[in-house]
Amino acid sequence: MRLAILLVASISLAQRYPISTLTIQDGLIQSTVQSVAGDASGRIWMGTQQGVCVYDGFQFRYPDTARIINAVRSMDADRDGNVWLATDRGLYVFSEDVLTPVTFDDGRPTSVWDVAIDVRGRVWCATEDGPAIVERAHLELLPELVGTSVLSVAVERDTLWFGGRQDVIMVDPISRTVRDKIAVGSAVWAVTFYGTDLWIGSDVGLFRFRDVLESMGARMGMVGVSITSFLKDRSGNLWMGTDHGAYLFNGSGTARQISTDEGLSHSSVYEMYQDREGCIWFATEIGASCLTSLAFLQFDRNHELIGDAVWSVCLDPLDRLWVGTDRGISVLQKGRSIARWRATDGLPSSVVRALASDVQGMWVGTTRGLALIAGQDVHVVDPLEQNYVRCLMAKQGQLWVGTNAAGAWLSSDGGSSWHRVMGLPNPRIYAIAGLDDGSVWLGTEDGLAIWRNGIMEVERPPKLPDARVLSILPLGQHHYWVGTDSGLAEIKAGEITHYTTENGLVDGVCYFILPGSEEDVWVGTNQGLTQLTSSGTNHFTELDGLSYREMNVGAALVDRQGFFWLGSYRGLTRVDLPLIPDRGLDHPIRLDQVKVFGQNVPTQDLRLAHHQNYLRFEYSAVCTRKPSALKFRTRISGLDREWNLTSDRHVQYAGLKPGNYQFEVEVADHRGVFGAQQAMLRFYIAPPFWQSLWFRLLGLSLVAALAFWAYSDLNRRNRLLRHEIIAERAQMMRKEAELRLMHAQMNPHFIQNTLNNAIYFAHNDAEKSEQILTWLSKMLRHSFNTMAKVWANCEDELDLCRNYLEIQALRFESRLSFECHMDPELSEEAIPSLSLQPLVENAVVHGFRRSRAKQLISVDIRLEGTWICVEVINPGPPLGHPFSHYIKDDHALGNIEARLKLLCGRRLEYSYSEGKHHVGFRFQPLDRAHRG
Repeated sequence: MRLAILLVASISLAQRYPISTLTIQDGLIQSTVQSVAGDASGRIWMGTQQGVCVYDGFQFRYPDTARIINAVRSMDADRDGNVWLATDRGLYVFSEDVLTPVTFDDGRPTSVWDVAIDVRGRVWCATEDGPAIVERAHLELLPELVGTSVLSVAVERDTLWFGGRQDVIMVDPISRTVRDKIAVGSAVWAVTFYGTDLWIGSDVGLFRFRDVLESMGARMGMVGVSITSFLKDRSGNLWMGTDHGAYLFNGSGTARQISTDEGLSHSSVYEMYQDREGCIWFATEIGASCLTSLAFLQFDRNHELIGDAVWSVCLDPLDRLWVGTDRGISVLQKGRSIARWRATDGLPSSVVRALASDVQGMWVGTTRGLALIAGQDVHVVDPLEQNYVRCLMAKQGQLWVGTNAAGAWLSSDGGSSWHRVMGLPNPRIYAIAGLDDGSVWLGTEDGLAIWRNGIMEVERPPKLPDARVLSILPLGQHHYWVGTDSGLAEIKAGEITHYTTENGLVDGVCYFILPGSEEDVWVGTNQGLTQLTSSGTNHFTELDGLSYREMNVGAALVDRQGFFWLGSYRGLTRVDLPLIPDRGLDHPIRLDQVKVFGQNVPTQDLRLAHHQNYLRFEYSAVCTRKPSALKFRTRISGLDREWNLTSDRHVQYAGLKPGNYQFEVEVADHRGVFGAQQAMLRFYIAPPFWQSLWFRLLGLSLVAALAFWAYSDLNRRNRLLRHEIIAERAQMMRKEAELRLMHAQMNPHFIQNTLNNAIYFAHNDAEKSEQILTWLSKMLRHSFNTMAKVWANCEDELDLCRNYLEIQALRFESRLSFECHMDPELSEEAIPSLSLQPLVENAVVHGFRRSRAKQLISVDIRLEGTWICVEVINPGPPLGHPFSHYIKDDHALGNIEARLKLLCGRRLEYSYSEGKHHVGFRFQPLDRAHRG
């Protein structure tokens, strides 16, 4: 047997953190980002070579930057919300979106390299003319250092540190005198304190000053690296921006490099910033990169693994992590790949679905059998050869093997002999777990089985949410969790509690369960990782840093350091639970613009004329980690009884009546929890002049005069005849108005449903999409032609139904068939327009809602004596209520019946026979002169 172990420690690619990048394609004003900072509201400011732009996590905004021609080198925000910009043309400040230059008293500008704000709110600058402070809205140079060009400034421990062309200058901020100088011999771009030491970043590398100056580049693995910036994050790590990417140092060992391999847009990192949500921003040569969390470390085929689809993970006694994928096994040590195993190395198959470690070695379950890797040898287990192995468990000298179709197998002598476990409810095994007392839990296709002392006990639904048991977490003899295809069950002291999508789970498919603290468990699902606690749930997806949201069955473990290792279809993710950011942070919200008929109006003291009653409110919330998960609720007090929930960042109101109003908007995070912050605007719409008191009095006088004249005139006429004529005309107008209104209600309903079907297929099959659009065009043409008609031809209505059924047949494929019949002599007869298609749609929708079996829809228009009979037939179980229960005014059936009553004096008819529903109506043929 040939063994080939690929040692890749020296050439392996780095692991990957969740990093995204914003470029000019996303709205960045210019591609080279030289500086990044945040303001008091949490917005991210990015300085480029052509000005500055602001990002709220969703979109960019562009303040007035006309006077900033070239590079914005550095930025900082003060406690009052002002943003200070260091540029090659001088110092500028943004205050309430107004840009103001800050110069010397004589108006002379200077090139500014860096800006920093101390705890007292004083603004310090590193300029070509020397260190400076902002005093009385002007720059003032420090007297001792006039003419000394400095490149960087830092405020550390009540001391100012200026990085010069050759040294570091220590300045007392009170007396503004020089305390000391440290000769470095090269340009100093960054200075900071880390621990008790002064760290210096220069053109020639990293230095540490501890009584004497020490070069740190070589000992930290940063040879030939130029340091441009420092950042100390909230976890106590030191970040270094360099011309070789960013380096992360936690105080011990070497610094970890984060480069373009991990997702940085460019290797040149000019400046870094950590925002209020904990995200790390990198200003680079090409765009701004954002690291959303250090808690999630990703591995895939391009980063350490042999394959992307991770089906199993296991630790061996040497703390090496074995990862089973669709292309073989990768062995990781300290996050680096040290070995790989494939079918060419002796495994029965390269698709590895299960792993288990014991004293014999590493047991490997594949889709074509079981093998043992002992040292450098691979042994295939003969009794289980060619069996699809789904899960393994090695415990207390026993090895359990769960297969796809051959049940469970047990060996108690290291694999020398095997026997099949009997009494299982189903031979397909998804999960195996055991306790120290020797009991073993087995999850099968048809329920949970518990093996105690050689006796199998079977636990089937209805106690569990679903029959298919995919995961098991035993916490004791009387406390365990069971994950199924439709939810999670906690069994504790004989009591069972269900968790489904209706009470907390984001998805019911529970692929694995991991123990957290004493009060929570973690569940891997089809829609990500869910933390289930006594107070609610937290949910994590690839937006948080997972390699992919769809987990795999059993592909998870907790290692000895407390890291979670999670397998998915697109790689492996290591989760460091203590580093998961606080998810209860409020998101600042602001009202950006108010538009009246498309024109911007002030967002304060808003007073509008009576005709300015079409308003659009545009709002935004600051969220850099998961902006797409934000939800908003809006209302106008006094107008809306309830909040309007939406994902849109605008809302429109039309036809507002005169009066005082208050618009309110709030934002909720991905959990649906609304924060305490709110954006609000009070506004007033003035009444028109004809609603004023004097105009009303004048109007009342005129009305009284006219009423007197009318009364006198009516006395001269035949009152009875006049009243009869008025009553008849009013009745005719009311009937016509009702018909037009009901017809108008039908058109949007039918068009909307038809378009939804077209959109559904447009994303899946181009050929089907073309067919659908053809039929849709015919349906729309028919709709427009009958927009103002009460009656239509039977042939046209039947063609409309055929087009609709053709579209639905494409959607449901072989599950839907239909047949349409009409007596030939009825093709030109009139039928109430849009009365047949809703019946057909109702048959399709409710037919498939109540049954997943094949459906045959029959449409029949026939002549019975002097009556035209219309009938739609579909199979299905009997109705749960009388047919009248389903006739509602705001539904299609109610609309059709109301029109039939007005037009024909008839009602909808229903019957059920031989397993089929018959819905239709009948009416007398209409004289052609009365169609319209």
